[in-house]
Amino acid sequence: MAWAVEMITAANTGAITARADALAADDPSGALRNFRSYANQAAASTNVDAEKIRCFDESDAILDARGFSIWQEGGDRAAGLSAFQKRQGGWFSRRLAFEALWIGGDSFRYFALNAGGLGTQGRFGQFCLLVTQVADRGRISAIFPGDSLQRYTTPSAAVDSARVEREAAAWPVRGAVAVVERGSEALTVHEAGWFEVVCRPDRYLETVVGPPLPLFDVDEVRLPASYLDRLDEYDQRDFAGETLEEDQANELRAFRSLQRWRRTHGLVITGLR
Repeated sequence: MAWAVEMITAANTGAITARADALAADDPSGALRNFRSYANQAAASTNVDAEKIRCFDESDAILDARGFSIWQEGGDRAAGLSAFQKRQGGWFSRRLAFEALWIGGDSFRYFALNAGGLGTQGRFGQFCLLVTQVADRGRISAIFPGDSLQRYTTPSAAVDSARVEREAAAWPVRGAVAVVERGSEALTVHEAGWFEVVCRPDRYLETVVGPPLPLFDVDEVRLPASYLDRLDEYDQRDFAGETLEEDQANELRAFRSLQRWRRTHGLVITGLR
């Protein structure tokens, strides 16, 4: 029988909080207490490319991976689900096994806890979208201490369900999860570098968020400052009548979508160096 996310995460709140309390109490420097407060202000972020920006813009929502694949296939559900399976490759059966644990698991949007910086970047894309009000609108959400598929599933799609059940945490205790999972590392890093303790491309605390997730819930998009400068350059060149290459034109369309979101619901566009 599938689990209700809210029931599992609520049941774990006391134990996770107690572990974080104990670790902070054993730290005479007070750094872990500060790290916990820092991580408690974190948002959920997802890194996407220009194609997904266009999809979200046309859909007026942040879609899950299946929904994105269906959109790419012009709304053809069967073709989209087939494309989704192909794109997942060897992870497909592992994803199915993990999501089958949860009521509504196949609608999860996968995010990373983000306390600053550009998120997971890498192959996911340079547009880092952030949502701060994760638990609003009655949607389900949970925090896990790492990438769920790598942490809980095997290549044969076996799932360590006992560990999942023990570690799933509620969004309001994300700071406690960060202390338990990353506290020892935080003690070795100056606080200016704590954002990378919480999230970097190869190591992050995973956040799953259920629907609805309309575009106006996206509060900020972060980009590398050099990339933001390049997008501004594309905008100027296009305005001057210059023909852009196809990939440049696609990126410019995504950038103009962001500018429209800024006008319609106050999205913040930030370039980070």
